[in-house]
Amino acid sequence: MEVSGNLTADAENLRSQFLQLLRTRRTAQVPLTVEPAEPVLNPLYQEVPPPTFSEAMESCPKADIPNLKEVLEEENIYLHTEEGEQGKLPVLILSMKESNQQKRPAVVFLHSTHKCKEWLRPLLEAYASRGYVAIAVDSRYHGERASTLTTYKDALVSSWKNGDTMPFIFDTVWDLIKLADYLTQREDIDPARIGITGESLGGMHAWFAAFADTRYTVVAPIIGIQGFRWAIENDKWEARVNSIRAVFEEARIDLGKDKIDKDVVEKVWDRIAPGLASQFDSLSTVPTIAPRPLLILNGAEDPRCPIAGLEISKTRALKAYEEANCSDKFKLITEPEIGHQMTSLMVKEATSGVDQSSSVSDDADADKIRSEFLHLLRTRRTPLVPLSVEPAKPVLHPLFQGGVPASVFREAMESSPKADIKNLKERLKEENLYLATEAYASREYIAIAIDSRYHGERAHNLTTSYTDALVSAWKKGDTMPFIFDTVWDLIKLADYLTQRKDIDPTRIGITGVSLGGMHAWFAAFADTRYAVAAPILGVQGFRWAIDKNKWQARVDSIKPVFEEARIDLGKSEIDKEVVKKVWDRIAPGLASKFDSPYSVPAIAPRPLLILNGAIDPRGPLDGIKTPVKRARKAYEKAHSSNKFKLMAQPGIAHQLTPLMVKEASDWFDQFLK
Repeated sequence: MEVSGNLTADAENLRSQFLQLLRTRRTAQVPLTVEPAEPVLNPLYQEVPPPTFSEAMESCPKADIPNLKEVLEEENIYLHTEEGEQGKLPVLILSMKESNQQKRPAVVFLHSTHKCKEWLRPLLEAYASRGYVAIAVDSRYHGERASTLTTYKDALVSSWKNGDTMPFIFDTVWDLIKLADYLTQREDIDPARIGITGESLGGMHAWFAAFADTRYTVVAPIIGIQGFRWAIENDKWEARVNSIRAVFEEARIDLGKDKIDKDVVEKVWDRIAPGLASQFDSLSTVPTIAPRPLLILNGAEDPRCPIAGLEISKTRALKAYEEANCSDKFKLITEPEIGHQMTSLMVKEATSGVDQSSSVSDDADADKIRSEFLHLLRTRRTPLVPLSVEPAKPVLHPLFQGGVPASVFREAMESSPKADIKNLKERLKEENLYLATEAYASREYIAIAIDSRYHGERAHNLTTSYTDALVSAWKKGDTMPFIFDTVWDLIKLADYLTQRKDIDPTRIGITGVSLGGMHAWFAAFADTRYAVAAPILGVQGFRWAIDKNKWQARVDSIKPVFEEARIDLGKSEIDKEVVKKVWDRIAPGLASKFDSPYSVPAIAPRPLLILNGAIDPRGPLDGIKTPVKRARKAYEKAHSSNKFKLMAQPGIAHQLTPLMVKEASDWFDQFLK
């Protein structure tokens, strides 16, 4: 389910602008790596005297487990998110040592100003006892990332002076995006059920992390959401300013003022957190969290987060959730007679909200099947390494294992619409890509092509690299060279593309032909960062083909692996049993739970154009009637029927045509430009 129409585009555009802002003040990027850490025995609190007890946190509901601390598993790690001291993110994780869930829901907890992750231990223990993987981090310049009682204050002042960091909210949001990269790769966490909550400064972190990163699927910010622009215009900024007064005093002096006024406040926000009191304020960012469950918990008398300052934000959020047909997923609770204070009631309400939203429901079918598919991909991985970039040379003599591509395929690609640019090749910037990318690049796209597994630069000979890999997968069952291993690469490619400064991370499309069409289909299913998909000659019904005895043409395209299986199974000829066993072995689930009737509808509501030949024997149209019917239902439910289309070209078999190329090109122009 998704917010429809212009609201979706507005949300994606705003999210893109915010991510671009975050990148402008980053130190050099490094591969995301994990380093073991020791438990912190004497945590640093930047307030005197340090806090000792929180009745609200201690009231958090726990499972009735004797000797709870003994059955909890504790992990302390550092995630390296970028270069420099502050690029080392300390993470504390608690979970039950034993669980009957293969993949558990997770919740990220964020502390308030001057505190640290260890302060949140009562919440972590309570949630872990109830089956969650509970995570806390030290925000920038706090806890293990601080060295003195004034580290955070000094960082804020430095940001005002130098304008090179964003220690108030935004830099920690960058860490939380990187944390999501890590959490979604863990074997014990369901990547479709990751919640986030926090108190005060932590509530602001939760709010902005959920706005920036849709992988946070449930959100419950506590005494954090407020209207920064409203506070300036209505002279209600004093309480918020007083919480970090030192930076405003420094700005007052620098601006030659005798007292802090609204002009000082606005200039500080614009300097240390650009857009916080303008385009990224709550009235714009809170509605973009729809349709994910959002519970806002505030005190009715909170001077730092005046309820009057949230009226417009609330109205717009309600509209966004109503448009997404999920009004029940948005709630604002204001506790009477409570100021800036987290209470037991707030903790209980957050707990109930997270519990309710983290359970698997019918609406979570797409996320559930996606989670299962990602888990499968991880089961046959070689040891993971940090994602890194290495320069390469252009390939002058590409290796085609089936001989040079048919001229009709080349002609179809050459027909892709180009901008009318003289000396086009001289004006293109190449980063070692190939063929049809030129046409898209001429139209101001960044056009990317890769070699799939055991092809091109990843192959060793003309005839058998891919064939040998398929046969090996049948024999050993340790790789998935047909479709799935390349999908893993495409997930990693998305990690890279979304970090490039010249690419809008909300406008990445994917297309491919034949095997490439299958790659595009499954990559869009597995990774929602592929925002528009146009698979050509790829989408088909694998189970349908087995049941209806229409598997021959597909099997003939990679026949050696089926012949090898026939011999191993003691058969005189390839039959449907051989076909089923091969698919189950080399691409588990391809002809069952990940087949097109289940994975194609999961792409909704992102734009999806399926381009096939009407008489293609490898992808018979009758075999995709069910997935198309289910996809239409999914897109209708998301109020985005115009974003799904099947085009079957009459009289065309398994052949790429200029019409298909043009239709795909127009589709991307419509939804990406």
